Amino acid sequence: MDMQDDIVVFKLNAVDGDGADVIFDINGQRLAVSIFLSYLPKHSSRFLEKQQLLRDNIINLTSRAVSTADDGEFERIMDDVLGIILDARKAVFSKVALPKRPLSRPSHQDLHSFLYPQTLSFRLEATSHRATIILIDPKDSFLYLS
Repeated sequence: MDMQDDIVVFKLNAVDGDGADVIFDINGQRLAVSIFLSYLPKHSSRFLEKQQLLRDNIINLTSRAVSTADDGEFERIMDDVLGIILDARKAVFSKVALPKRPLSRPSHQDLHSFLYPQTLSFRLEATSHRATIILIDPKDSFLYLS
């Protein structure tokens, strides 16, 4: 994570063994990242298995974060999850979540926009030992589909 980024997690949705959504604000831009469970063919390659392990690990971590009552454990888990997402974001998020801006809001922003900011939706994919982020239609997000 870049220490200059201002990050706030707003919502977690997770279904163990199915998928997860992490909705957060980074530098004033609301982002939603969906992680879908990988379904592998019976005789899959080691490459596909590594992709599955990364996504399944994030889903399991998010499920643990949703169910824990321990604030310290929640913070540690979210640091791990956001670390993976933010490492994957470098090329994509840098275009939509610009560096930290002053806290003052433009005076032309209406109440609806303030309460329900535009949310950009992404899907986390695993490719060769690392995660990547792909911009998607909000209707294709885990929360919308579940």
